[in-house]
Amino acid sequence: MPKRLIVITMGDPAGIGPEIIVRSWNSPALSNMRRVVVGSPGVMQRAVKLVSAELSVRELGDVDDSYD
Repeated sequence: MPKRLIVITMGDPAGIGPEIIVRSWNSPALSNMRRVVVGSPGVMQRAVKLVSAELSVRELGDVDDSYD
């Protein structure tokens, strides 16, 4: 069975949304889903660095290019 897709909007680039997304990315509640964030890759990369997360940001041309 394919993983379900969850699409998350980044929210305000100057707000707490990007940091919250990064901190919750590996949550067990989301582990069985393909996760995609809609927003600026640069802002998400800064959030990853800010919280010292071991994640990488990848820009997609299409949601079907996502993987988990």
